[in-house]
Amino acid sequence: MVLETRVTDIVLEDGGSAVKQLDLFNLPSKKTASVPVKQLFLCTGGIENARLMLWSARKYRAGNPLAGGPNKLTGKYFMEHPSLSPVEIYFDGRTDLSALDPHMENGRMVNIVLGAMDAFLAKHDLPRFGMHFQDTPQPASKDVEIRSARDLFVSPSATYQRILPFFIFEQTPQELSYVTLSQEMGVDNTPLTRLNWYIPPDEIARYRQAVVLFAGLLNQGGLAKTRLVGDAMEADWAKLYFGDACHHMGTTRMAHTPAGGVVDGDCKVFGLANMYVAGSSVFPSTDIVNPTLNLTALTARLAAFILAKAVTAVGAVYRFGKGRDSDKALGKGWSRLEAGGVWSDGDTATLLFDRQGASSLTFQCSANGSAQVEVDFDGRNVYSGPANELSGKALPLGSAASVPISLHFTNIITQKQAGLSNDTRELGIFLQSVTLK
Repeated sequence: MVLETRVTDIVLEDGGSAVKQLDLFNLPSKKTASVPVKQLFLCTGGIENARLMLWSARKYRAGNPLAGGPNKLTGKYFMEHPSLSPVEIYFDGRTDLSALDPHMENGRMVNIVLGAMDAFLAKHDLPRFGMHFQDTPQPASKDVEIRSARDLFVSPSATYQRILPFFIFEQTPQELSYVTLSQEMGVDNTPLTRLNWYIPPDEIARYRQAVVLFAGLLNQGGLAKTRLVGDAMEADWAKLYFGDACHHMGTTRMAHTPAGGVVDGDCKVFGLANMYVAGSSVFPSTDIVNPTLNLTALTARLAAFILAKAVTAVGAVYRFGKGRDSDKALGKGWSRLEAGGVWSDGDTATLLFDRQGASSLTFQCSANGSAQVEVDFDGRNVYSGPANELSGKALPLGSAASVPISLHFTNIITQKQAGLSNDTRELGIFLQSVTLK
């Protein structure tokens, strides 16, 4: 963890097939430094991921991996969530607004989103969109508001409630929507970003059609009366100002081949053996929802992919827990698998690994209370002492092709005996991983 420091350059090895080092700039001291790279995970957002890669690509041949391959796709297909408040909605004062949300309390409509069914979208060739209520409807108090409301209803009401919702739309990928480098330099002597957020007129026309048709649905349902307001009353919305949701997506999009994207299905940059991109910049398309859950899921998937690769290498880290391939190394004396590891249960537990040319083995574990343990490799004792001191010790291996391990525990008590829970298992250590080097 290096604080108040920026990455100013991604440096490739000779031949350009892997990342060699990162160049750094410390803001307070203005000093520079470099650090070697074993694996690089770039996760600085949908704008900065592309900016840093584009700047770093300048030193290498055209169409290099940092630039986005043969079609130079890094920075292209920037996407956001266009937003607009084009309508006002009046509710008859006699309307029960809980029909919109049965969980609404005290008349509040905060964070309610209404949307159209997929069949409706397909029928009218509309993008996905949502109408958001993030304010409580207010009484129509001004004369002009009351007159506006009265003109919309067949049967006038004594009171009306008014709200200005906003719409969020799905943006389809556009090559003309992109991140590039500015001519202006920042304090770290690298270019600032220039953003060209582009939504074509025909797509904006579909946004207008979506609003008009959806407002008509609300009118037909009798729940409320809607109408376009301000500049949204014009037939052409191409000159309207669309807000955003600070959801930066695209710019290092995922694809099957380098011709179509910057990273592959495992988030690895095409053409670089040790560089991955995590976050919403890898999205090839969008939806109307917050992207955080999807980008987190992709990142978790990337982590699982990296760990799965690690257990096949010499000097592997074998991690244990639910759903891990390493669990096949567990022998007798282990309890049920848990998230992040497994407890030994009883006075003996066994493991078996392929040696893979390794000369030492290290446990990562935690102990239960004052348990003692003896560790034997192929019948040879290599550790004897407190179980809570086993973690992190590099234990020498023998010459056998496989590594049979036996752990013998004494002085173990159950959680029930310790008065901590009703768990009656005789727990020695909670094993998280074993590293062979």
